[in-house]
This record gives sequence, structure tokens and C-alpha cells, in this order.
Amino acid sequence: MGVYNEAGALRAAVLGAYVQGQTSTITADGTYQLFTVAGGRVLITGLYGVVTTAITDAGEDLNIVMDPTTGDSVQLTQDNDLGTTDTAAGTVLAFTYDQDGATNTPMCTKGAGVPLQFVATTGEIELLVTAGTGSEDGVVDWYCTYIAYDAGATVEAATT
Repeated sequence: MGVYNEAGALRAAVLGAYVQGQTSTITADGTYQLFTVAGGRVLITGLYGVVTTAITDAGEDLNIVMDPTTGDSVQLTQDNDLGTTDTAAGTVLAFTYDQDGATNTPMCTKGAGVPLQFVATTGEIELLVTAGTGSEDGVVDWYCTYIAYDAGATVEAATT
């Protein structure tokens, strides 16, 4: 007897709720809001981006930051240069751990990675773009899955 399970139902059972975040239209080094966490704590079980318009300034560092309503902002990933060439449309931006073992902090990389899992409190999950020449451009669509720890806690696309 076969078992049928819709992909969305299976994803929800394993990773939790799914949400598409704010599209990042990168026009310069800066901070771009991706997701808003409301109503309490959540466990982010997955987070990744898909480049939809090439990032044309080589040497960009992309970091994910948790900026809570109360408490200190935390840089969740370490600075990582995306490379010496443009990041092409269709590239998945995922997370991996430092290959030399010097740190246990994930970094944003091109291609396949590991799940980025962290507890987020009420506030914003943001993209921090640094180290470029300031003339970069590109567009990234962001996605995440989460499980609510507190009743009524949600993750939604940022509104700014």
C-alpha cells in the first residue's frame, strides 16, 4: 500500500510553518528587513535566499542579523565574501559552517548548505550587506520555516 503525502504537509510536519519574506532589492551596503517575528518566540528551522536578479558587485559580505524589540541585536552568521565574480540569478544563498573549524558560526554561501536554526524573539530578522564598493545591485527572495514556541507567535514578511 502506498502512502500519499502532499509536499506542503510533509514540510510542515518536519520543518513547521513556511513563509516567504520580504524581497531584498540590494542597492548599496546596508540593512534590509526580511521577516518580522510577532507574538513571542519561534524556532527558525530553515532560512535561505534565491537570487532573482544578479548581484553584480563582487566581494559582497551578506550576514543575517536578529534585531529583537527588546534586547541586543545578534549577528547570526559571520562575514563571508560571496566571491570575486557576480552572483548569478538562480543562485541559492544558504548557510554552512567555517570549513577550517576556527568558529562554529554559520556563514552565507552560494549553493547548498546546512539548516540555519535559531530561536528568534519578537523583532526583525534582517540582511546586513557590507564590504562591497557601494555600487552593488541585485534582488534576493527570502524563505524560512519555523515552529512557534509561544501560542500565537508568527513569522511574516517584513513590511519595509
